[in-house]
Amino acid sequence: MLDRLKKLLSSNLLPIYCFGVSLLVILFLSSNLYKTQSIISLSQDDSVSLPSSLLSSSLISNTSGKEIEELKVFLESGESLDIILEKIDINKFFGFPKGGIFSSYFPELNKDPNYLSKHIDIQTNNDSGTLSVTTSAFNGDDSYNLNLMLIALANYYFTRKQNYSAQLKKMNALCELAIAQAGETSEDFNFSESTSNLLPENVGIYGSSNGLLLDSASRYSSNCRSYIENEERAKNPESLGTIYEKLIQTETEKSIKSDIFKNTVLSLTSSSKVNIVSEPKKASYAEDKNVLLNSFLVLVLIFAIQITFKVISRVYSDFK
Repeated sequence: MLDRLKKLLSSNLLPIYCFGVSLLVILFLSSNLYKTQSIISLSQDDSVSLPSSLLSSSLISNTSGKEIEELKVFLESGESLDIILEKIDINKFFGFPKGGIFSSYFPELNKDPNYLSKHIDIQTNNDSGTLSVTTSAFNGDDSYNLNLMLIALANYYFTRKQNYSAQLKKMNALCELAIAQAGETSEDFNFSESTSNLLPENVGIYGSSNGLLLDSASRYSSNCRSYIENEERAKNPESLGTIYEKLIQTETEKSIKSDIFKNTVLSLTSSSKVNIVSEPKKASYAEDKNVLLNSFLVLVLIFAIQITFKVISRVYSDFK
């Protein structure tokens, strides 16, 4: 057995044989891969107006870059991959025989999220503030559909973020409104009661961490309004305040109600954060398999193994 191995590694035809086999395997047994790319950017919040200056431009650029990186982290996360796997049939997309023997998805050998992540490549460009989404599959339609799914997930991420943020702000604004309507001032406000009783008794009832935070905000908002109502009942009804104080109170209430209305709308609508810079296109041609290059690398590898074997054999013979 050892003599046969030595004879095989010493054969001058071995590199040529391996070159030919690798060429045939890559050419006929490896699968065609189709790629689709899209590029997205993020728009600024229209409700935030900053003065035109070098400092404000730098702040906007830093904020946009941070959000682009956050989006990249989300799209590559396990949550994102699980959502995609719920929406597509991975066997229809990547199962045998679409990907051939070497590249197809086999449930017994591959973990779904790990396999799917290999067909998704997300890159950020800090200079332009854009995010590039490249997907691959064994035909143009599947690659295109997977790319669209990731764009939909990008919009879902910012819509969810907007909806939950708006609901939390609305909860806090309801407390602000109660304080404004009661005419409470910083001198009057003396809330020293512990709020540890507002912590959830059983966190297992929540389906998500966002749901937990939303329920927590609702508890604090209700507790705040209850406190203000109790203070209002204990207050002297004759202390109505001056006309100036009443005017400020009315204007404050208008401003808070406007915020409540705006946040109600934002909690029910889709985000407009995602902009499409470059539309995804269905690939008409498969990616180049680089047959000659990969076969040549196999040839070089076999040569290197042969040379190493001959050197070791000669050194062994000299010391024997």
